[in-house]
Amino acid sequence: MKKIWSLIILLTAILLVSCSTSLPKDEQLKIGFDAQEANFVELKNMITKLDIPSEQENLKTTTVGVDNVGDFWLINGEWRRNEDSEDKKYTQAEMLKAVGLSTEVYQKYLSLLKLINAERISKDELNGNTSISFMMKCTGITDNGGCKSIVFAEKPPEPIVTSTDQQLNTGTFDGLCYVKLKENWFIELDWSK
Repeated sequence: MKKIWSLIILLTAILLVSCSTSLPKDEQLKIGFDAQEANFVELKNMITKLDIPSEQENLKTTTVGVDNVGDFWLINGEWRRNEDSEDKKYTQAEMLKAVGLSTEVYQKYLSLLKLINAERISKDELNGNTSISFMMKCTGITDNGGCKSIVFAEKPPEPIVTSTDQQLNTGTFDGLCYVKLKENWFIELDWSK
């Protein structure tokens, strides 16, 4: 029963925090990207060389962030993996050993993510195309909310729009759209209604 109440309290807190925040405007993300471009590029280069196995079959994904590394998620100060039992918990050192990442390298990721104001970085490889996403901010809940990210993509993603802010303001947008920042760099809006 204690676990159920803990879960209810956690979900309520997440809901209240996520619903009380808004996504950054495209112009804010552009200014931040321009100011921190060297750090975005450094993180992109770091994750390009990294290969942390993931549980997804068709999509090869490598993720490093404050709350997610590979298949591990930080929940209530403890690292857990989806495939493990509810009772199985890991320390940060155990999690890093399991994914093959040193403490020093992980701390460098966290420092750079903090500088660019991102929560995590993910490398996705599908059909020979690699994209790298820097999750900047999420809001709402799974079926009514979304995220804005900065994305590096070898091939331009679709659809390209003039403003993700305008898409959100319609009140009817549902899906993905992108705004081009510069060659191979984009703002991504991922929204569900």
